[in-house]
Amino acid sequence: MSRFLIKYILFVLGLTFTSLVKAQLPKQIIEAGDKLFEKGKYEPALEVYQKAMETDSNHKEVLYKYGRTLYKLNEFKQANRYLLKSSLLNGGNTFEDLNYILAESYRRTGKYPQSIRYYNYALRPYRRESKGYEFQRIRQSISSANWARNQKEVDEHYPILNFGKNINSKASDYAATIKAHKIYFTTLEKEDYHLEEKDKKQELYNKIFWVDLNNKKQKIELKFASKDTSYFQDKHLANLSFGIDNKVYFSVCQIDKQCAIWEGDLINNQIVNPVKLNNYINKENSNNTQPFFVTHNRQELLYFASDREGGQGGFDIWVSENSSTGYKKPINLGSKINTLGNEITPFYDKETQTLYFSSDWHEGFGGYDIFSAKGSFTSFDSIENLLQPINSYYNDYYFQTYEDSALFSSNRKEGNVVSDKNCCNDIFKLQFGKKDQDLTQIESLDKDSSELLKSIKNIKVDVDVLNQYLPLSLYFHNDIPNPRSRDSTTSENYLLLADEYTSMYQEYLLALEEKNDEKEKIRIFFEEQHKKGVESLKEFMPYLYKVLSEGEQITLTIKGFSSSLFESDYNYILAHRRIESLINYMKSYKDGVLLPYINQTASNNASLKFVKIPYGDFAIKDKGFSNQTMAIYSAKAAKQRMIEIIAVNKDELIEGELSFNAYSYEIGEVKQGEKLNRFFNLSNDSNNELKIYNISSNCDCVQLHYPSDIKGGEKDRIQVEVNTQNLKGKVNITLIVVTNSQPNLHELTLNLNVVP
Repeated sequence: MSRFLIKYILFVLGLTFTSLVKAQLPKQIIEAGDKLFEKGKYEPALEVYQKAMETDSNHKEVLYKYGRTLYKLNEFKQANRYLLKSSLLNGGNTFEDLNYILAESYRRTGKYPQSIRYYNYALRPYRRESKGYEFQRIRQSISSANWARNQKEVDEHYPILNFGKNINSKASDYAATIKAHKIYFTTLEKEDYHLEEKDKKQELYNKIFWVDLNNKKQKIELKFASKDTSYFQDKHLANLSFGIDNKVYFSVCQIDKQCAIWEGDLINNQIVNPVKLNNYINKENSNNTQPFFVTHNRQELLYFASDREGGQGGFDIWVSENSSTGYKKPINLGSKINTLGNEITPFYDKETQTLYFSSDWHEGFGGYDIFSAKGSFTSFDSIENLLQPINSYYNDYYFQTYEDSALFSSNRKEGNVVSDKNCCNDIFKLQFGKKDQDLTQIESLDKDSSELLKSIKNIKVDVDVLNQYLPLSLYFHNDIPNPRSRDSTTSENYLLLADEYTSMYQEYLLALEEKNDEKEKIRIFFEEQHKKGVESLKEFMPYLYKVLSEGEQITLTIKGFSSSLFESDYNYILAHRRIESLINYMKSYKDGVLLPYINQTASNNASLKFVKIPYGDFAIKDKGFSNQTMAIYSAKAAKQRMIEIIAVNKDELIEGELSFNAYSYEIGEVKQGEKLNRFFNLSNDSNNELKIYNISSNCDCVQLHYPSDIKGGEKDRIQVEVNTQNLKGKVNITLIVVTNSQPNLHELTLNLNVVP
């Protein structure tokens, strides 16, 4: 804002009001507000219109312009109030876009019946111009509002999470991408306007930042090599995309927002050798932005958004193939993708052959919605809206998948770090399974399988060695996988879930911010127990494969638990899903090397079977967490959400059976803090030597001592030590004894009532 304009406004505000009667419209103030509005300076314009409102709050022009400005600031609920009041004063007959803005404002608050009514009012002046843009835009808006009102309500438990204050600020943060455990994103610092300030504030720019996801301690600006710094200093920089090797692509925009796409090399956290792409990409007199690079079907492709001539409407999505001489002439993705409106922020997932983009025209909830379309290069099937809660009434865009998750940006209030306003974008993440990746359809071993065997060819592996890795404990975030589902199966892959869980460490620390003792406990859990489980699983898998490749027919026994946050029947189903996610990982391991054994089609007749024991509950059903945060984020809760591989057995078991003097003890009342010792006597009544591979418990209060081998005709015992310090009420301790005998699983129980 120029000093002259500020002084002019101050003069008007300071001197004019005293001479105006309330019924008189302060035209000078409105004109000053209009100048600011036309320049896109909506916040100071709102302050000016507010002064006009104080003079006459029932004038249809003041109400219209105040409401229109609130709409531009994404304050839709407030905008409804003033625009409606102007409409009731016949403002719709004076201001041709009032009814449309009011309809849009209703739609952006989810009030679809009201929006449809005002869209119909807005349509009336254009009924004789059915081929015109305004008519088609309003008709499409009516169609979208009808579509949106018929969609199911949002499941509030859907795991969409803000990336946190270390990344999201009070500014606008968007266009995130992840590479090598670093998140790169764009930030526009937000300028605060105050009419009393006489000096012009420094121009603020979009800049690209990065954060190391392993610590999230520092937000660092991505800069250029020193020789290039001066050129980019007064430019807007955004939309980083990674190419081959060190190559990166990004948008460079002038102060007037005229944008072009550049490339450079990312070396030592600096961009070097920046070059503007050729005129095919950066067509003259057009904006070219939001590049996304992908290699697919041996083609190097650059998808991007452009408002150049020859498109379908406003911004369209285009694609260009790279060649030895540079990028070729771009191709428009056509009318299935592009519309009379704006299609922006393209991302192509080559694994699922899916294009993701955002549009303000296709049927959606309001603003920009995120869409997907199957296909490749320029040929795509019909598109699909990703629906709520990924999409909202606000602007949702910059969608990118990574592993089994996704990132996107939104200016929604829910979960935003500036929760009282819709001014600014934040970066969000969510679990996003790639539904079309059917792990069970892979039927052949890949070339890595032989290399895998070579790496362990000199190591002697058998069932006894495999059992030395057990019990192998694996952990999950709350209600994962498939939150709130009543299905006992899942398509999720445990290792992908585990990686996502690891990335949530900072979220756990933030949730426990005021509880230092809990923060230390959760640090130990992530750095030791969770990490150890994942590493042990990775070590276990090559040996499992080797045993199978040598012709063994074996069975894995997997036990599953859930925390006590939900009821037992749901926990049972959830524990079953968790076991299934581990089996899915085994099916996908090394591109499916285990599938012939799981499907029992291996040429060497080896097989891999599973025994699933989804317990659901632990020994103590503790629902006494102090609050919901502790029930989800505490170390105690985290330890309960687990599955265990407890046994590997040959299908051909040793003849002979262990017998026990008792299978259950009813201990009765025990004082809290008391330590108990109980013994289960056992005997081997056969002539064969029998082995106890391990004994698992559903309570970490138990310590066990037992023999690993029992010779034929001999007796021994299992010693169970129970520490009741952290127990209360009725406790049912279950032990699963894993042997190589027939049967190979033996269940022992201790029932007690712990009192203060």
